[in-house]
Amino acid sequence: MAEKQIVVEIGENGEISAETFGFNGPSCLDALDKLLKGFDKGDTEKKPDFYKHAGTTTTNKITNNN
Repeated sequence: MAEKQIVVEIGENGEISAETFGFNGPSCLDALDKLLKGFDKGDTEKKPDFYKHAGTTTTNKITNNN
């Protein structure tokens, strides 16, 4: 499992940007919401990992009862 990281940068003008690494699906937004509680989130740009489902597996078992 990849290490999960959140990198937060604060610019000289006070602007805050945050980027997540190692998260899949909306769990990155949940983590950012907890970390940046009380701050205006502004625009959100979703990376391709957002559209991956974390830990989701599907198993189909087919049996023939003949």
